[in-house]
Amino acid sequence: MLRSLVGSEMCIRDRYQRRVRGTAQRTTMDEPARTHPSGPSPVWCDAAAQENRTHPQPAKDTLPEHDLARTHPSTASPVWCDPAAQEKNAPAPKESNAVPEHDLARTHPSTASPIWCDAALQEDRNTPAVPTSQTALRLKELGLVLPEPSAARACYVPVTRSGNLLFLAGHLPTPPGGELITGKVGKDLGTEEAAKAASYVALSLLATVQAELGDLDQLKKVVKLVGFVNCTDQFTEQHLVMNGASELIGQVLGDRGVHARSAVGTNSLPLNIPVEIEAIVEF
Repeated sequence: MLRSLVGSEMCIRDRYQRRVRGTAQRTTMDEPARTHPSGPSPVWCDAAAQENRTHPQPAKDTLPEHDLARTHPSTASPVWCDPAAQEKNAPAPKESNAVPEHDLARTHPSTASPIWCDAALQEDRNTPAVPTSQTALRLKELGLVLPEPSAARACYVPVTRSGNLLFLAGHLPTPPGGELITGKVGKDLGTEEAAKAASYVALSLLATVQAELGDLDQLKKVVKLVGFVNCTDQFTEQHLVMNGASELIGQVLGDRGVHARSAVGTNSLPLNIPVEIEAIVEF
């Protein structure tokens, strides 16, 4: 009886072991895809684990292709940013001092820096300043320069108006940029030197007329000159001294400079000047 029981138990154990081995064999053949990726042992996992196993995650430093343009401009690390941040991080455009091609003509004439200017300034740059007065052009042709208008040296004014006439006070012989000429004609100065001094007086008269009228072209006619010559008692060429003034006025003004004249000798003049001339002109 005992032998029969032992044989039955061994038979049952053998069947159980064969069943277990058969089940394991079926698992290996039927479920190869459900093994763990890191080892040959069978792993029973749910759908989420299976999806994670069959779809590997991208590397941490790998940037998706459609987001390559969204990397930060200042670093190679991937930065996920919105459009506002992307615009903020964009490098600022470089400033340029170049003048736009269509505005090259509007640069300032006195500097290389670009200056936006109006049409009036542009016209001034393109139009060189030239004398427009015919009398001024004539003075330039003759190489003559008008001195600064004379100031009164006592209680009077250099010029007054009456109607269309200017009455000019006696003017002194001062070369442009020079000193007042002094001396007695016939003793300190000869006739030619005194005539040269008279031409300087004529330039001074023209300077006063220009200051009063604004333009010598406004002068219509020199009416009269009156000249005083500081000379010795024996000197008799006062008229030749005055020719220095008359000839210069005729050269500058032409027919407008033809005038009546008086030449008077005197034994003394203010400041010991050799000649003093006053004038009446029409405008």
